[in-house]
Amino acid sequence: MAQLFSIMRFSEFAAPISWAGVGSLCVWRGYTKSKWTQLGYDRDAFKFMTQMRGAATRLKLLESLDSPMDRLQLARRLGLDWKAIDRQTQILCRYGLIREEQAYGKVRIYSLSENGRIMLKLIKDLGAQNQQQQESLQR
Repeated sequence: MAQLFSIMRFSEFAAPISWAGVGSLCVWRGYTKSKWTQLGYDRDAFKFMTQMRGAATRLKLLESLDSPMDRLQLARRLGLDWKAIDRQTQILCRYGLIREEQAYGKVRIYSLSENGRIMLKLIKDLGAQNQQQQESLQR
């Protein structure tokens, strides 16, 4: 019986906090959606860069392209397989987030496009804001 009362006392405290968390998540999702749509991106672009398989690799690849590099240099910098980098560079080129600067035979030099810079900045801004919201909830 004492355990039941301790659970009930805890739930009085936990319920408002959990609802505040749900509310802030809804606000954050709305803010995220509005920022993406302001820049001309849709929900699919957000999922492509943050949730779909390979999203972490794509994000690391965009962050690594601070100067033009070929696929082997990217693979060494990120510590990934050359084939994985090859596949992700093809995808990112197709979506216009990186561009092929030069090609020498099979060696291709890639750099970050303007769309890639915007996308990277947006993801970093949203990540920083999400971290601030989580810290404020923990207080």
